Amino acid sequence: MAKKQGKRRHARPVERHRDRTPAKSRQQIKAPPLEDTFPSAATLLRFTIFDADSHGLLNAALGKFKPLLMLRDGKKIAQIKRAETAVELVDLAATATGAAEPAWHERVRQLDTAEIVPVIAQRLPALTKIRDRDEQDKLTEEYIGALRWHGAAGTTTLLQHFNGLHTYGQSVACVVLGLLGAEAAGDEIWRFYKEVVGKRQESYFVGALWGLIDLQDERAGQALADLLRKRRHFYELFGFLALAGDERAILPLVERLARAAEDERTNEMMALLSISHRIGREALIEVFAETSMTKEEAVTAADNILAQPAEAAEEYFALFFRSLTAEDLGRIL
Repeated sequence: MAKKQGKRRHARPVERHRDRTPAKSRQQIKAPPLEDTFPSAATLLRFTIFDADSHGLLNAALGKFKPLLMLRDGKKIAQIKRAETAVELVDLAATATGAAEPAWHERVRQLDTAEIVPVIAQRLPALTKIRDRDEQDKLTEEYIGALRWHGAAGTTTLLQHFNGLHTYGQSVACVVLGLLGAEAAGDEIWRFYKEVVGKRQESYFVGALWGLIDLQDERAGQALADLLRKRRHFYELFGFLALAGDERAILPLVERLARAAEDERTNEMMALLSISHRIGREALIEVFAETSMTKEEAVTAADNILAQPAEAAEEYFALFFRSLTAEDLGRIL
């Protein structure tokens, strides 16, 4: 998660642009698409609002830059601390950048739910009318992210306004609904996922997948298996498989392993390891038995995979399995 300064030029989902490189040159360039190598906006946002500790750590980590940040953001932080009402605080969301952003969310968490949620609810419909894309994205993340700290009221507000949000807003709402444990949102998130997953130029579907995974919705497993079979690549794919993949992803992963170069198999192997431990030995053997393997070969293949502990995959995909730590932020900041 990169530090955010000024307008969020890189906060929005990745947009693909037509490749104007001459055909001959394109054959020699095999750089992966940006969405394969960098987390989506939905993932970056989730890292910071996963829980109160994540925001607290971010605030503490920024403290080592305090003299410089206070010169730049001190006035904004002072305004946030002086805000006496929810309306005053929400009015400051657009200016809550840099060190002022965690300060803004801290105040949002402190305010009474009955005071802050109705104010945000009134602002949500206006998001689609903001012409400046950076300002729109910024306020979308702050308003919807703020609801993450207000439980059932946050859930109700997001479900009431979901269809009126623009597409990025719906993607962010899926993330927050998942973190809030809003099981009633499962069908809405699934509908949104099916609507946006075919739009290859955007990564809005990642927010929907986060929502389904956090809700432990079984449809996440089907979606991930389909994406794997269709060779749809994006940064979060293998971390998602490690979190929520099921037996339907086993054989597509094995096929990918067979195609991959020996030094480029770690993602697939760790995702396979995590899924295998989750579904268990007998289910894994049954999957392998459906192939041309003999029963004995299926048992051997399953036991070879399960010989490595599940913790190895959880450590490899650590940021998908837990909240941010001080060590994580030390590498980022």
